[in-house]
Amino acid sequence: MANAEVRDFNEHFETILELGSRHGVEERLTMQLAQSLGSAGLIGNELIQRMIALGFQLHENDRRTFEPYNHHLARVTLELLDRFRVRDPEVVAAAPVHDTVEDHAKELAQLVFEDVPDDEHIQREMAVKALTILGTPNVAGYTLEVSNPLIADDTERIPSYTFHSERLVRYGTPGATVIKLADFFHNTETPPEENPQKRLRLDKKQVHVYGIHAAGLDREDSLVPLELRPATRRTLMARRSRALARLADSAYRLDESSLRSA
Repeated sequence: MANAEVRDFNEHFETILELGSRHGVEERLTMQLAQSLGSAGLIGNELIQRMIALGFQLHENDRRTFEPYNHHLARVTLELLDRFRVRDPEVVAAAPVHDTVEDHAKELAQLVFEDVPDDEHIQREMAVKALTILGTPNVAGYTLEVSNPLIADDTERIPSYTFHSERLVRYGTPGATVIKLADFFHNTETPPEENPQKRLRLDKKQVHVYGIHAAGLDREDSLVPLELRPATRRTLMARRSRALARLADSAYRLDESSLRSA
C-alpha cells in the first residue's frame, strides 16, 4: 500500500481557491464553490476538501471540448449545493470524484496500492477500495453507483447508458441518484462555446433520459426538496424539448442535403 500518498491526502489541506489555482480551475468558479459551501455550512469540511483535491488531481490533464474537465466537477458540486440544496457532506464530497472510478480507476488505485494489474474490472474494484480509504465507504459507494458500467467494444453505448440511468434512478441510493441528476443537469446545458456536432451527439445519448430523471423525482426518498421538484421537472422537460428540436432540425438539414446531391 502506498502509505505516503494516503497520508499526504489525509494531512495536507488547502483552501478551495488554492486547490483551484493549483489545478487550473478559474478563480471565478472556485470562488463560487467556496461561497456555496460556506452558505451550506460545509466550508472547511475535511472530507469535502480531500475529495475536491483528489478529483482535481486525477482529472487535472483532462479536457472537455471547450474547458478543463475540473470545471465540470466544480459545477456538478454547485448543482448539488445551489439547485438541489443538498447538505449531506458525504453526498457533496462524492460530486468532485464522481467520475474517478469510471475515468481514472488505475491512477486512483495506485494512490493506495503498489501493484495494480491491467485488468479494467480489477482496477475498478481496487479504485473503489482506494476511495473507501481516502474518503468514506459512502463516498466510494455513491461513486461506484453513478459510474457507467464497463461494456464490450461491440455493445451499443446509448442503450447501455439509458439502461444504467434507469436502474440507478429507480433503485439506487438517494445520494447516488441526486449526484447523477446534478451531473445530468450540467451535461445537458448548452453553453455557446460548445461544438454543435458534439451537442447533437449528446442529444442522441441524453434524449431518452430526461423522462427517467423526471420520474425519479417521485421517489419518496429523493434528496431534492419537495418544493423544488416541480421546477426541476419543468427544466428537464424544457431541455428535452430543445434537444428534440435540435435533432429534428439536424435530420431535416440532412434530408435537404441528400436531396440536393441526388
